[in-house]
Amino acid sequence: MDSESTTFLARARLWAGSAAESAFENPGLLGVYILGGLTIFWIIEGNTYGIATSLVSMAVSLIVARRFARR
Repeated sequence: MDSESTTFLARARLWAGSAAESAFENPGLLGVYILGGLTIFWIIEGNTYGIATSLVSMAVSLIVARRFARR
């Protein structure tokens, strides 16, 4: 592997670790992370309806996560 791939994988591991840690603290964020990944998939596929529904679902999940965090 070249250095760019190694750096990318290291950053991905750090991001995944911090995402998992924050998802344990606030389970509502896990839905936001999953929908974020799904949105990226729909962007790659070019599915406009999928992008729109993922973004709306992500917004609703984020609202729920924020309300959960306030308690």
